[in-house]
Amino acid sequence: MTGASSSQETTALESAVRHSLGCLVFGNCVGLYLSVLLLEPSLQVQPWTYGRWVPVHLNLQLYGWSALPLIAWLFSMFEVDRSKLSSWGTAAVWAWTAALLTGAAHWLSGSSSGKIFLDWNGTSLWAFTAAQLILWFVLAVAWKRNSATWSRARRMGTLAGLLGLALVPLSLIF
Repeated sequence: MTGASSSQETTALESAVRHSLGCLVFGNCVGLYLSVLLLEPSLQVQPWTYGRWVPVHLNLQLYGWSALPLIAWLFSMFEVDRSKLSSWGTAAVWAWTAALLTGAAHWLSGSSSGKIFLDWNGTSLWAFTAAQLILWFVLAVAWKRNSATWSRARRMGTLAGLLGLALVPLSLIF
């Protein structure tokens, strides 16, 4: 009976892959809309103009379609699905997706830094920073729980990567 219920649960790795594919579909739909607007600008819906949709398209492709498979790879490397952390990993993926949706709403409202792929500011910046911190926390706990069984080289390499990842939210803020 236990095996049947656990086979229906989505692992953190599967969740990251599914969310990545969702970002691909949505981001490509936005890209298609942008292509149509280049051909027929009169189809713009005010106030959601071409310039407001561009950061949505670009950031969904980079931070969704491209970054979420890397998060899945991190989950695999840190063996997040090996323990009860899988549900926390799934929560981290949902936080990441929520930050992307917050960012999309923010960019469509006309708030953007104007820097390509660094459009995170205001509310969207704090949502994305929170998602990164949740992800980092999940990876750090997974490292603490699982690293004792790893080789010394893997343990030190993943620790170095984890420490490097700690700098990302700080650098994005500054």
